[in-house]
Order: sequence, then C-alpha cells, then structure tokens
Amino acid sequence: MNFLYISRFEFYYLFYDIIHIKKKTQLRNTKMNIEIDAKLVEFLGIMLGDGNIYVNPQKWQYQLDISLNPIDEPKYFIHVENLMEEIYQKKPNLSDYHGKAASLRYYEKDIVLFLVDLGLKPGKKTINQVRVPDLIFTNIDYSIACLKGLFDTDGSIGIDSQNDLRLSFTNCSNPLVEDFYNMCISLDIRPSPTIKYDEERNSWQVMIARKEDIRKFFEIIKPEKIKEPYRRIWLASNFIYLNSPDHLQQKISERILSWLEYNAQSSFRYSKENVIFLKNICEEILNIEISFDVINIVIANVLDLEKFMYSREKAQVLKFLYEKLRSAQRVVEYLIEKAETNIPHRQTITKHLKKYFNETNQDYDLWLNENPKMRIGIDENNLVSVFPNELRNSLNHLIIEILINHENIISEFEVIRILKQLFIETDMLIMTWLLKNPKYSLAIKNYLRTLIYLWKKLVYISLNSIELNITALTKDPNIPFDRRTITLMVDYIRNNRILEF
Repeated sequence: MNFLYISRFEFYYLFYDIIHIKKKTQLRNTKMNIEIDAKLVEFLGIMLGDGNIYVNPQKWQYQLDISLNPIDEPKYFIHVENLMEEIYQKKPNLSDYHGKAASLRYYEKDIVLFLVDLGLKPGKKTINQVRVPDLIFTNIDYSIACLKGLFDTDGSIGIDSQNDLRLSFTNCSNPLVEDFYNMCISLDIRPSPTIKYDEERNSWQVMIARKEDIRKFFEIIKPEKIKEPYRRIWLASNFIYLNSPDHLQQKISERILSWLEYNAQSSFRYSKENVIFLKNICEEILNIEISFDVINIVIANVLDLEKFMYSREKAQVLKFLYEKLRSAQRVVEYLIEKAETNIPHRQTITKHLKKYFNETNQDYDLWLNENPKMRIGIDENNLVSVFPNELRNSLNHLIIEILINHENIISEFEVIRILKQLFIETDMLIMTWLLKNPKYSLAIKNYLRTLIYLWKKLVYISLNSIELNITALTKDPNIPFDRRTITLMVDYIRNNRILEF
C-alpha cells in the first residue's frame, strides 16, 4: 500500500476502532435507539439506490421514499417492506401505482433525521453526487450488506454475446460507483478495471464479468435479485433459447420480434410479461418443460457449479430442513431464499435422505410418517384454502399465550410482530418462509389475522366463563371456518389444557 496516498476506503479500515467507537457513541444519543446492524446497513444501500429523502423544516415536511417495481419484482418489494417494518417497528405507507412503480414511505421526522445523521443526504442524489456513508467502512459485514442493498436496486444480471452472465452496477453518482467498486475489491471480488461513463444517460457503470467473481459475489453478497422467481425463469429461459439449435433459435427470435412489435417495445428486456412469454414459446417450440428443477440446473451450469454431491453433513442439513418445512419443494425454495448457489433438485433431496438413513441404520419410512408432508393451498382470491392441522394447532397455542400475557388487550399488528419473532426463536422455519414468499405472504398474513380474531373471542369466552356457542361463531362474517374446523381447534386447546371452556 502506498502510504503517501491511501483511498478513503483504505483509510476507514485502517482506523476502524476509532471510528467504530465514535459512531456507536453518536448513535446511542439518537432518539430512534436503533441498533446498527447488517439489516439497517442494507437499508442504507437501498436508499442510496432507489430511495430519496426530502426535508423542509419550515413546512415541517420530513419524508423518505423508496420507489420499487412490485409488478416485475414482487418478492423484492415484500422483502423491502418487511425490512423497513422490522427496523423501525412501523409498517411503511404505500403510494398509489404510477405505471409499474409504487413507493414505500415514512413521514416521521425522527426516522428521516436518523438517516441523515448516518450520512444520507436529502435532495437529488445526482446533484449531491452521493457516496457510501463513512459508517459502512467500519465493518466488513457492513460493506457486504451495503453492496447487497446497492446491487438489488441499481444492479443488473445480464447475458452477454457469448451467452455468459454479466453483473453490473449503474448509478448517476460517480463516487457511489467508485465505492461499490472498492467494496468489491475489499472482498476479493474483481470487477472489470474500468468504470465506464455513459454520456447519453449521464451515468457510471462497473461490471463483474469473470465466472469466478460472479460466483463469489452471489455467495458472499447473497443478493435478493438472484432469488426473484421471475428473474430466475428469465435467466434460465434465455440460456435455453440462446443455446438451442439454430433453426429453432431462429423460430423463437421471429416470435420475439413479433411480440416486441405488437407491444411497441424497442428491446426484449426483463419484465413479468416478457418472462412468461419467453418461457411459453421456449416450451412450445423446443417441446420441453422449464420446470423449477430445470431452472436451478441451468443456473448451476451457467455458473460452472459442481454437481450437488452427497455427503453425510449435507444430508443432515437436508433432513433438518425437511423436518421444519415438510416438503422437498419448500427445501429447494428455502435454499434459494438463502442465496445458495448450488441447489439440489427434489429427487436429489429424496435420494440423499434415503442414503443417509441407510448409512445410519435408521428407518426412512418411519421418519417420513413422523414428519408427513404439509400441504398448504392458496385459492384464486389469495386466501388460504388448505392448511395443516398440526401447524395450525402450534399457531393457535402461540397466539393464545400472547393474548393471555397481554390480558387479551393487544393489537393484531403487535400479535403478528411477536409471532414473527417467536417463529425465529422456536425454529418455525416454515412460517418464516411462508411470510417471506410472495406466493404465500399475503394469504398467510390474512390467515394469521383470522386466527387472532377468532382466539380473541375464544379467550374472552374462556376468561369470563361464558358458555361456548360454536354455531354463533360460524355466523361471524370475519370467521371463515366451519363448525367442524372450529371444533377441532377448540378440542385440541381444551385437551391440552391450554384454555378451559
């Protein structure tokens, strides 16, 4: 290192202890009393990418705004919404849609000024030429979290002319792109040496092109972008299309051109509509099914990942996950959620579990009977249509404990907040996963609200020794359960002496 000239990045790492202590002292004096951790730093990265802060003290206006695309990236929208709620213990406001865009907002002065104290600047980021706050350089984990927030907002995963993956980060602030580059270097992720300037768009861009560095980026940063279901379908479908026989590739290309003309699009870019179209025509023309497992295999091949090989340690992890999630499909999706790069397909999971049980002289069929598959169904109205009794009984038990501990006087929002924490503490991975998965999230939250509403009534009846009338409960429009289902729930609670009726 040249000590006559060191970068801002190197300076902060050299003097970590001094800065770290100073920052911690400052943060303890803030009104928000929020712990500085990777989640908050990821949020700072999101704000630097797609966020904006507006401050006008004269008019008492304090606002933060994050503009996202819940149509094409529904999973990420839910991720950011949940992240904000977890950090600030307050659900963000949702703006009206403007095309595909919608914003998550806070209007609280304390939240806005807290972020300003951390180093974010109000106003237009282009004019301010924003950069990563000093806080980020006090901890390598903060750099990882910040890179995640930046890449998920202003990063992209593309395919070049050689049919290889390319990662890029583009922003109108040159210092921010430089900081992105330097943080990658600190993690031994080597971007292309040149930061390119696009005069037409007045933006700067850094690229990551080598497979080794792309793989390392995914493994270390674990961006939400690679977890997005539509984006995974898009990447896999494109690779299948671009590597198909020439005459079939030509047919697909012609269909794409017709599609672009019909929809007045200048280029075939990632969007939900384009994803579905490409997948459908590839399946039609190539006579294949682009299934969940096919998508994972294609992405693994593109990254030159080794085959998911058996080991006893891996099998033990798969066994644990299956016991918690009760479905090989959910185990695969959970591993994607954790941003694992090498994902086994469902048949591999079954094969490895059988081999593990055979090696350890355990009865696989007996274990499977003790951990039956949990079926969860969502109907066309985004409501839960099928839910396992075992899981529902566990939820009811937790809800009742919360209600009794709060003398049955607690908001639905607070009950759900406590439940989320309990799901983590008690290793209820299935509930944590369901609440994060865009396919299930809204329906499961509504289902929890229904259970909370029902048990508030039942706890009141029990505590006040009122005669239980299940028929009357079924007539309540806010309780969608039939008499048999309510009876099953009440019998379980009564038989286990959780409540008396």
